[in-house]
Amino acid sequence: MFINIRKRIIYSNKVDYLLVFILFIGAFLRFSRINDFDNPYYTATAFSVIKSWNNFLFASSDPLGVVSVDKPPLAFWLQGIGIYLFGTEKWAVNIFQAILGIISILILYSLIKPTFGRISALVSSSILCVIPSSVIIDSRNEPDALMMFLVLCSSFFIIKSVRSNNIFWLIPFALFIGLAFNTKMLVALIPLPVFFLYYFLSKDENLFKKIKHLFLTSLLITIISFSWVFIVWITPSNERPWVGSTSDNSIWTLVFKYNGFNRFEGFLGPPPQGPPSQGRPPQLSVGRPPPQGIPPQGRPPQLSVGPQQGPPPQVGRVAPLQMFDQGYGILGLLFGRIGASTGWLLGWTILLGIINVSSSLSKSKLKNYKNITNFFKKDEYHSESFMWFFWLILGFFIFGVANATDTHVYYLVALSIPIAGVFGIAFTEILEKVKNGTFPIQIIPIGMIMIVVTQILWGSDLSGRLISGVIMVVSIVISILMFSFLGKNNLYNYLGKCLLVTGFITIIFLPSVIGFRSGGNIAGQGRNLPITPPLISNSQNYDGVPVIFNISPSEIYFEKIKNIVNKENLNKEQYVVITSRAREASLFIIKDINAFSMNGFSGRDPIFTNSSFDNLVDNYKYVFYISNDRDRMLPQNNLQKEFFPKDQMEKLRIIATWEDISIDNGLSRGSIFLKINY
Repeated sequence: MFINIRKRIIYSNKVDYLLVFILFIGAFLRFSRINDFDNPYYTATAFSVIKSWNNFLFASSDPLGVVSVDKPPLAFWLQGIGIYLFGTEKWAVNIFQAILGIISILILYSLIKPTFGRISALVSSSILCVIPSSVIIDSRNEPDALMMFLVLCSSFFIIKSVRSNNIFWLIPFALFIGLAFNTKMLVALIPLPVFFLYYFLSKDENLFKKIKHLFLTSLLITIISFSWVFIVWITPSNERPWVGSTSDNSIWTLVFKYNGFNRFEGFLGPPPQGPPSQGRPPQLSVGRPPPQGIPPQGRPPQLSVGPQQGPPPQVGRVAPLQMFDQGYGILGLLFGRIGASTGWLLGWTILLGIINVSSSLSKSKLKNYKNITNFFKKDEYHSESFMWFFWLILGFFIFGVANATDTHVYYLVALSIPIAGVFGIAFTEILEKVKNGTFPIQIIPIGMIMIVVTQILWGSDLSGRLISGVIMVVSIVISILMFSFLGKNNLYNYLGKCLLVTGFITIIFLPSVIGFRSGGNIAGQGRNLPITPPLISNSQNYDGVPVIFNISPSEIYFEKIKNIVNKENLNKEQYVVITSRAREASLFIIKDINAFSMNGFSGRDPIFTNSSFDNLVDNYKYVFYISNDRDRMLPQNNLQKEFFPKDQMEKLRIIATWEDISIDNGLSRGSIFLKINY
């Protein structure tokens, strides 16, 4: 595939220097922030998979092989190889996904250009180059970046199969879809119905052959997709890690429940919020001033990583749900909280796509199946236009109604490629309709202004109000010039090209700033992600509450445990750190310390029995257990005990029988427990 792309671009009549410039911008946006941020849970997994072949095969989230990560292994194999080759820096974890993000721009250009022309290809690649959902995810270590690269590759081969009328290309198509499944499971299959429909309507062969080829392709996709799942399934449970984020240690639960239907339930609104229960730490929200008084008694609240934006968080109340501000449902993809990531262009792209698709059809072309297939077989332009458009529409609908999108905003990267493709195709189609008089010339400056206004409404807080204001002024000036000098007869002369290019740069400038300045945060943080207040300290005060920034709880615990280890002169194999949830163990794993989560990612996996837990920890002289707020509320809250009957009992045994060393190390009671095996 890549040789084919190189021949098409480099060994053509001339190098497309505009594409080279776009690739340079894409590389700058991704590499300039590659060391800003990563998901510590996934980073710990990448560190762990290179510790042993068993960890590598089953994607263990810890070096001891206790529990696997809650995703398939492919992305973590890639990240682990980066760590193995380049060391333990953050950029080493993300380097390959950033490179694949840049290559995706090149592949998209190669897909669009043969059918829709150079201008459409440049516009599409420019959008993918700067769209924040792609820029941010490509330089983080979520598996979504690799998944979308593989899905894009699969689209390359299904289009190649139709264009060349060669079924051989269905084999790499199935391979890349299967690999995408082994990156993120069912979410990778979302565009598959569209790909199959495109093949079915556009391939120049009889009906029986189409059905046979699609059936065999589906069979091959199933075999490749479930190959790793089958290996996990047939491996005895005592010879592999616990399947993370499951209550029954079943890989099928992970595939079809946790990473399947649970991700795509219709969004019905957030659960009702009430006052915190007795003995339970209060829920927190950001964006309101803190209440008067002192923080809750007991342990200091947990910490957030990095400086807090805005005023310190409110304690004991939950911010009210507001229309669009919370970004829920289908409209949530277009407005408010997550609008800066894709919403600034998504709605306009759908509108342009509808105009483009509807204008190419007539009732006679849709009269019957034969007319439809003949229409698509004879016209690659319209068949591929339909594929890109319905890929976008299907993703828009599914992610719009899925709970997972509202909680995990990085899912929006799945829309970035079809958005870029549809916008590039429709953009040049609109220009042609303006040139032939179908549309008035005024649609161009009006459309530019409306897109810029949408960007400013949803993204000014991320791009900066000064930059947003400057872009607004520039877009108004360009619009005035377009109204004054642009006409259908001079659309493609020197002046017309300058105005069009300047207007397009105005459209994509603000999103590129958002991607560059995001500091690792996804535009529009997930609604249900836990928000925690800063560490209680004696250094600063806010309304009588002392706070300090930039320190995470794991870093505090790491320093305390490291001091004990150095004092006792322990080597790496003599001690282990245990936490309740995987994120709390991540820093220790990244620091090359033996650590694991007792209850998986969420703290709910019933991984151990008393005997299996004792058999593991008895291999170490010093065993540290880091507690959390959920542990402290167990004895008082019967509801919690009933809700977590299996996994919490082991914690109660630790708290009741191990030595509490918290106060001796300057921490609140119940923070760290120690067991010494003599």
